[in-house]
Amino acid sequence: NNNFKLISFTQYYINVPMKKIIITITLLFSLCSIDFLYAQELNYLGKHFMFDTKDGNTSLHPNLLYIFGDKAATISFLDSNGAILAQVNKSAYSFDSISFPFCCHGGVIDSAGPINFIESTDSVIIYECQSYLGYVAMHAMPPKNIAGRMGTYSGHPRYINWFLPYYSDSYAYIIANDDSLLLRIYFNNPHPLLINPPFCTVTIPPNHSFLDIWVYDYTGTIVEVDTTYSKGDFQIFSGNKNGGKSGDYMIPYEYLKMEYHTIPHLTRKGDRIRVVTFEDSTTVILNGNPILINRGQIIDTLITQPTTWKADKKIEVINLSRLGTEDSVLNSSSFDYPMFPDYSTFTRAQFSTLLQADSSGTILQNYINVLSPTNGTSTVTLDGASLTSFFSVFPDDSLWSYAQIPIVSGFHTMLADSGVLTYLYGYGQNSGFGAIVQGFEMKNKVTALPEKEVESNYISLSPNPANEIVNINISNFPIYTQLILMDITGKIVPINYNKTNSNSYQLNVKNLSSGIYLLQIKNNNKSICKKIVVKHF
Repeated sequence: NNNFKLISFTQYYINVPMKKIIITITLLFSLCSIDFLYAQELNYLGKHFMFDTKDGNTSLHPNLLYIFGDKAATISFLDSNGAILAQVNKSAYSFDSISFPFCCHGGVIDSAGPINFIESTDSVIIYECQSYLGYVAMHAMPPKNIAGRMGTYSGHPRYINWFLPYYSDSYAYIIANDDSLLLRIYFNNPHPLLINPPFCTVTIPPNHSFLDIWVYDYTGTIVEVDTTYSKGDFQIFSGNKNGGKSGDYMIPYEYLKMEYHTIPHLTRKGDRIRVVTFEDSTTVILNGNPILINRGQIIDTLITQPTTWKADKKIEVINLSRLGTEDSVLNSSSFDYPMFPDYSTFTRAQFSTLLQADSSGTILQNYINVLSPTNGTSTVTLDGASLTSFFSVFPDDSLWSYAQIPIVSGFHTMLADSGVLTYLYGYGQNSGFGAIVQGFEMKNKVTALPEKEVESNYISLSPNPANEIVNINISNFPIYTQLILMDITGKIVPINYNKTNSNSYQLNVKNLSSGIYLLQIKNNNKSICKKIVVKHF
């Protein structure tokens, strides 16, 4: 289906030369050393979690948390002060659940409130299960390390009684990690905070969440950390507030990629897919046709067959079911979750359809959608049974295959030597849900770009910007043997420096042209890059 529309909001512009400089510097940082970066997996298996009850109402959700793991563990639920609210002792190769009615944020709009924490003695996967008015939603909770410095909102209009449209409230919880944050939020619709376009600023203390609720579809709203204030990171839970709070944890920009595969749900007429871009002049290929869109715009389209999404820059892809006027399910918008990029396949997972027991009994059948590299479908099993016969090749990409399989209620184990992406969903006449299945073992890794703060902070440069001399101090770190300076093109620049003591150097920049340089400090084992600005007054 090529009937798509572009939705934009106030855009900000960076001139082309500056964009080239930024891209070049980023590439140079990545070339300095793998030790300068930290390798991360988009894996929700963890020991430390941040948690907010979303609106602070104990009568609403989440009403259950489900915990999976193949090792025995004690899981503690803590309030914002670290006091234990509850504990679960989980045995190996099992899952457990706990009712979690504890408030934390309090539901004050446009404000920051404290969050709760979950600590486990061994790695587990945790799902939130929300049940309200005969409506089910389930979300995998990312551990603390799955956080970033840029993200987006998700939300969309809802329909009631199959024919009466209305815009319900979109909402977002922005959860700060262990550092205070100053955020820039670029809203894609008018917003009361948007006093000074094109963005507003929000400050969040460490381990607090900011609640934002407003009427409109906010898909594509972009959030960025002001790194001149701090280098902390955050998570976003975002979606639609009314009708049971459909929504999910958005994937941080640092973990996104440029290729995704989506398939419509088996019981639906099709799905709504939204693609969010973070950079100007992003080209997205849809059904062989290039679509050029800028930062803050989205592609909103309906799909009726498996579809490949490719772009030349990072994109967020969000899966929504069609609205009530387009489908036979009233609460079809509960399918509101970001698609995982293709690299994030797992080789082993455990999950249970018991997670989806609807309080009104309206979920009639559970299904899984499975994506696999075509050359790996022969090894995919569910509860020991081969799924090979269920797979079909993607119509627009023979390298990938998909399967849509009804499954019975109970505990399930999925194995896949070449890795799979799996989405669990349920179907009823008046309700539905969709969720990402998380894996215990990931097939691939991704490397994110933020500095490894612990090592980088051992090195100080002053003054910076510099006119003549840069003093370099290295403390509590192995003695470095070599200093290398590069310009923004990656060319090594001859330098003159003196070692003043075992931890200090003086670098002479008097004869260098004004501009940005990268200083690589290395020995036989490690390498760290720092930026130097030369400015002759």
